[in-house]
Amino acid sequence: MWRNGDFLRLWYGQVISTIGSGVSRLALPLLVLTLTASPVQAGLIGAAQTAPFVILGLPAGALLDRWNRQRVMIVCDGARCLAFGSIPLAWALDHLTIPHLYAVALVHGSTQAFFNIAQLAALPRVVPLPQLGRAHALNTASEGIASLVSPGIGGLLIGLAPTVTAGAALAYLADSVSYLVSAVTLGAIRTPFQADRAAAPAGRLRHQITAGLRYLWTRAPLRRLAVVNMLHRMCFAPVQLATVVLARDQFQAPAGTIGLLFTAAGAGGLVASVVTPWLRDRVSVGHSMLGLTAGHAVGLAVVALAQSPAIAAAGLFLAGGMETMTGIVQVSYRLAVIPDDLQGRVNSSYRLLSFGAVTFGTAAGGVLLATLGARPVLLLLAAGIALIAVGVALSPTRRL
Repeated sequence: MWRNGDFLRLWYGQVISTIGSGVSRLALPLLVLTLTASPVQAGLIGAAQTAPFVILGLPAGALLDRWNRQRVMIVCDGARCLAFGSIPLAWALDHLTIPHLYAVALVHGSTQAFFNIAQLAALPRVVPLPQLGRAHALNTASEGIASLVSPGIGGLLIGLAPTVTAGAALAYLADSVSYLVSAVTLGAIRTPFQADRAAAPAGRLRHQITAGLRYLWTRAPLRRLAVVNMLHRMCFAPVQLATVVLARDQFQAPAGTIGLLFTAAGAGGLVASVVTPWLRDRVSVGHSMLGLTAGHAVGLAVVALAQSPAIAAAGLFLAGGMETMTGIVQVSYRLAVIPDDLQGRVNSSYRLLSFGAVTFGTAAGGVLLATLGARPVLLLLAAGIALIAVGVALSPTRRL
C-alpha cells in the first residue's frame, strides 16, 4: 500500500481533514455550553449533525452507485469548507447565533451523508481486495491520529484565546482549511472510484434503494451485525458530551485539560488501528464484537467512577480503543462481502440504522445530562453496552 500513490493521496487528505474535524468537535459542545449553558441544546445541535443521514442516507447510497464518487467527495469537501468557515466570519462580525450553528450542523451532516458512503465504496477500487482490511485499518488510524492530536490542538486554541467563543471560532477556521486541503488531494487521484457501469434508467431510484435494503435484510449475518452496531452507537453517541460536562462540572477542568482527555481516547484508537488487522486474522467477527463491546463497557464505567482527570483518561483510552476496533471489524467485513455495484446502497442502508441511533442517542443524552448529571449517564451508557455484549454472546452473531 505504501507504493500505491492514489491510496496515499486519499489517506493524506483524510488525515488532515479528520484532524480539523477533531478540533471543531471539541469546540462545539464547549461553544454551545458557553452560549446557552444548556446540555439539551448541545445534544440537539450534535444530533443535527447526524440527522440528515437518516433522511438522505438511502437515496445517497443509490445515487452514489450512479454518480462519480470522486466528484461528489470534492463537492462535499468544498461545501464543508464554506460552512465551517462561516462560523469565524460570523464571530468576527458579532453575529454568531445558535440558529447559525444549527444550520452549519445540518450542512455538515448532509454532506457527510454523501461523503462517507462515497469514500467507503471507493476504497475497494483504490486498493486490491487482499489489502482491504489493512487499508481500512490505516484509514481508521488517521482517525486515531486525529483523535490523538486534535483535542490537544483544540484545547490549546481555545485556552489561548481570550474567550471560549473566540477559541471556538479559531477551531472552526482550522477545520475549514482542512477540508480545502482534502478537496485538493482528492482532485489529484487518478484511479476511478467506481467500476465501469451502465447508466441507470431514469426514475428507478426507488427500486435501487429497495435493492440495497433487500440485500441487507436477506443476509442474516449482515442484518444481525447491523442491529448490534445500531444499539452500540446509540449508547456511545452521548459519551463526548457527557465527558465534557463531567470534566467541566466535577473536575473544574479548563479547555486544555478537556482536550487531553480526548487525546487519551485518540491514543486508544490509534493503538487499536494497529492491533485490529492482527485481531481480524485470528479472531472471528462475532467473538471480536463480543470482547470489544464488553471492554468498551468497562472503559466507560471507569470514566463514570473516576475521581480525577487521570483516571478518566485511562478509561477513555480503553473505551476509545474498543470503539475504534468495533468499527474496523465491521467495515472490513462489509467491504469484503458486499458486491461493488451494491456497496453504496447496502452501506447506506446499514448506516441509516447507525446514524438514526446516533441522532437519537445524542439528543437523548443531552436531556439525560440536564436531568441526571454526567456520572449517572455514563454509568447508564456503560450498562447499556454491557447488555449488548451479553446479547452478542447469546445470539447467532457470536458465530460470525
